[in-house]
Amino acid sequence: MATSFVFGGKVIQEPGAYSTISSVKGSQVQNISSGSVLFIDNGIGAGYGGAGISGTNLSGKNAIYEFTELSDFRNFIRGGELLDIAEELFQPYGTQVPGISKLYFVSAKASTQSTITLALTAGTNGGTVVFDTVEGVGSAGVEDAGELKIGFAVTMHAGTFDPSKFVFKFWRGSWGGLYSDGTPNTGVTRANAKPILVAETEEISNVSELEAFANGDYNFLKYFKLASSTPVLTGAIDALDLTALGGSNVLSTGGTETYSSAALDLVLAAVQDLDYSIVLSDREGANSGGAENLKIANHLATEARFTKFLFVGGSANSTNFVTQSITPAIAFDSIHCHVVHGGILKNLTYAPSGVREYTALHKAAYFVGRMAGLDPQIPMTFKIMNYDGEVHEMTSAERKFATKSGVITTKYDPDFPGNIVLNSINTLQNNTSILNADGSSYSIQAMRIISQLNKIIEVQSKLSLLGDQTGANPATKANLSNQSVRLWTAALLTRYEGTLITSFQNIVVSREQDAIFINYEVSLNSEITKLFFGGTIINI
Repeated sequence: MATSFVFGGKVIQEPGAYSTISSVKGSQVQNISSGSVLFIDNGIGAGYGGAGISGTNLSGKNAIYEFTELSDFRNFIRGGELLDIAEELFQPYGTQVPGISKLYFVSAKASTQSTITLALTAGTNGGTVVFDTVEGVGSAGVEDAGELKIGFAVTMHAGTFDPSKFVFKFWRGSWGGLYSDGTPNTGVTRANAKPILVAETEEISNVSELEAFANGDYNFLKYFKLASSTPVLTGAIDALDLTALGGSNVLSTGGTETYSSAALDLVLAAVQDLDYSIVLSDREGANSGGAENLKIANHLATEARFTKFLFVGGSANSTNFVTQSITPAIAFDSIHCHVVHGGILKNLTYAPSGVREYTALHKAAYFVGRMAGLDPQIPMTFKIMNYDGEVHEMTSAERKFATKSGVITTKYDPDFPGNIVLNSINTLQNNTSILNADGSSYSIQAMRIISQLNKIIEVQSKLSLLGDQTGANPATKANLSNQSVRLWTAALLTRYEGTLITSFQNIVVSREQDAIFINYEVSLNSEITKLFFGGTIINI
């Protein structure tokens, strides 16, 4: 049996580098992100998005989508409430400040794709070509008066330069559905929603050329896949096919999706090795403390690699302030979990009365977007949030209660002016001191620093000290002597003085069997949130 050590609350047998900060005493190598976000769709993306974790054509890790640009994510989503959440994550304060650096998107659902069957069989040649489209309910083509509104379609046209050849155009509908207030998600009515051309062949004359296009065109492959092709004779396409199909939409059909708790289990298993720091869940309000979020929270606490943070939206209003915000926060009681209270208001010309009300999930998305765009040592306290008003304008007593209970609150502050983050805290209930003896803290900023520092140490030490393919042996690898490890640790910590930490000291290195233990003392670059000035009048 391999040697084992209890470290960081876990029994460690597997070779590797491990780091924890558990004691409170008084050219950067890393490409380790603190701004990557995982969004788990447990139903908010229904009707939109791509394959689920149990998809037909895509599944498991292949159904985890990665985005670094707002436009790419919005094009992928196509519609629904996620269109707004996308902007809140990537551009939480317009283009003035950075948002998240990377988004991983995954849906806890089983899904099947819709298909387009293109029958080019009006003549004696041609054939039948089947294209798979995006998986899920919203992929099926729907048209109004011959104009594509939802899903996907193909149209056939005569060639411009050679009328004996043909062009196939691939379309997706742009209707993004209705928000809960009855107004369109995109601001464009269904009647005015126009189909979007996403791919187009050159002028072609046979099925083989259509196959070659489908297997190699970048734009086509964003939304479609060649499922099958059955050419007839030479596969030649002729004018009879144009007569039968010319200009009309050949709509995609089918597409299913089913969300489930079992699918969420598969999601959590699949994301195990992803380099994300923050999880945003769509289970909010009455579901903020529900089974899905508890399952995610347990995963982060016991299974996830590195320390990660879950954000959920609590109650949108004052009515459910206690039941949907306070109570879940107290129940979470974790450095990993964060509850954001209160819905938000945005001024929109096409919304009723010019204002649209959004749930607390959207405030959580703004918070995550702002936070992910900041280095870990930069606190969220007093950061301005880019929305126009609060659904629940909390009283001083409510804010005090929320802070004690571990709920993130905001308020309008005329001195900035704007809606600002008031308390940047997690749900840890042992919250009377900013740092506890076990290294835990109610401060989001402190825990982000600790998480990032541990991640950097683990990754860099594994690569630099253990990763030599000739062997990690002290007699043959000089940098594994106790003194060399101490100097390496000092050099690494020095790089982060003035950013993650303010100082370090007392690095002690010792060896036991096949393990080297490195202990050090470090001061975090933790935030200042309060200033108290006491003046004394000495005369009149």
